[in-house]
Amino acid sequence: GKGNQVKLAGEISKFSAQPDFRLNLQEAVFNLKEILELAGNPVKPATVDGILKLANLEVNGHLQNSQPEMIAISKGSIAIDSFSANYPQSAAKIEGARLAVDLQDIKLENLALRQVSAQSSLTVSKTVFKDITVSNFNQQLRVNAEGSGPMVTKLVFSTVAGNVEYLHPQWGKLGSGLRMEGTAEGDLSAGDLNQFKVKLGSGSFLNASLQGKIEDFGKKDFQIDPSLNLDIDAFLRVLPPEIMKPLGMTLNRGIAEINAHIQGTLDDKYQMQSTKGKADLSLKEVDFQLGKPAIGAKSFTLQASFPLEYSPAKGIKIPVIDLNSRFVKIKALDNWEIGPAELRSRLTSQQFFSLTKDPGIVPLNYQVALALASIQSGKPEVKLAKLALEASLRGDFVPADKDVRNITLTGDMSVDNIEGLQKYKTGKARTVFTVDIHDRTL
Repeated sequence: GKGNQVKLAGEISKFSAQPDFRLNLQEAVFNLKEILELAGNPVKPATVDGILKLANLEVNGHLQNSQPEMIAISKGSIAIDSFSANYPQSAAKIEGARLAVDLQDIKLENLALRQVSAQSSLTVSKTVFKDITVSNFNQQLRVNAEGSGPMVTKLVFSTVAGNVEYLHPQWGKLGSGLRMEGTAEGDLSAGDLNQFKVKLGSGSFLNASLQGKIEDFGKKDFQIDPSLNLDIDAFLRVLPPEIMKPLGMTLNRGIAEINAHIQGTLDDKYQMQSTKGKADLSLKEVDFQLGKPAIGAKSFTLQASFPLEYSPAKGIKIPVIDLNSRFVKIKALDNWEIGPAELRSRLTSQQFFSLTKDPGIVPLNYQVALALASIQSGKPEVKLAKLALEASLRGDFVPADKDVRNITLTGDMSVDNIEGLQKYKTGKARTVFTVDIHDRTL
């Protein structure tokens, strides 16, 4: 075709013995549309356009017994410019794409890859697939690998999408920017990653990461540490208000966080084997308002933390769950005002919970401590100051019956004063109590 040309030079030495060769591809230009038309347009009904360019590609090698013993690419570039594609049957198209690959050092010995050093850049102005549109996409990748036995590979990448938009049939356009970057290093062919780390973000509301290491595709060991930080107010600003209306709730601010650690092994079918982990979950400084019933909270914080152990034979064990919360103020039913307050609780159980059979009786222990500055009511006019409660509960949970038996509850509750109806007032009071329920059927 008119848009296709190749400039090539080369030489061969020691041709009758064990030849050495050198190839220099100075320039090669191919019009993708023309090439596909000459080939009978095998991608029909899709249409493709763009220019493929190869430049300054230097290849050296050596043959042994008419077989390639060594091939080296010392430099070269490959690019696809002004690429576009359209596939109407799937409502898919690509506009303004460019791929550039810079080959810096590649070596093969007996056709086995021994060394790679290359980097690539991919930019796309617009990609459409049905109701999803991605604009201003940019991806950078760098690869370095070397080794005559195990090949250690290092990857560094970054990806940015200026906007990812979804056209929802009910809520209209939903969209935000995306960004991702990461590194990985290890022997990929053996399933070994000495370390990997990926960061993900969206707009101003989401930051997440995943890091860890893997040995033998996880069969010998894997460690994963995920984390997530979500700005609730910034997230809700990118959503249409109609999404929250069915919940009858208004959220004004707050941060949601997740941090976890998981370590274990996989079997030959990549099923999880002996695994241990820990998770920390939190909602911080949340302001919310419910419509029905009318309840509002200011600076509400909830934190949960628990370790976890899994065994295929035994099931799951969560030996302790720590649940702590606090708030500055809660208003309820246009009458009650509560706070500030802090609640600390701990649930413990040392038994595995089987996922395949009836676990039987699961002994549980629960401790709770509450410190509440005040409770006030307008109608009737009541005020309670400095309520403190410490309690402990023990019981036997029977999952098959969805029942708790053999309950023992002990506690200590005190209050500084109670005022009511502008007439009554009490001083400091304290109550110590014990409750035993051994069989609720009696």
